[in-house]
Amino acid sequence: MRKYDHYKNSGVEWLGEIPEHWEVKKMKFIGNIYAGINGKKEMILAKNILME
Repeated sequence: MRKYDHYKNSGVEWLGEIPEHWEVKKMKFIGNIYAGINGKKEMILAKNILME
């Protein structure tokens, strides 16, 4: 794994230090979660998301 020059505290106890230029964000702020989709429904959803 590559070593970075500078690290900072992540604010997450189990994670420890992270490279200084990284941001810490909650998962709910970086994407959408769709539960229970598969097959054709998933393909339709993907098309709808791409059209937004």
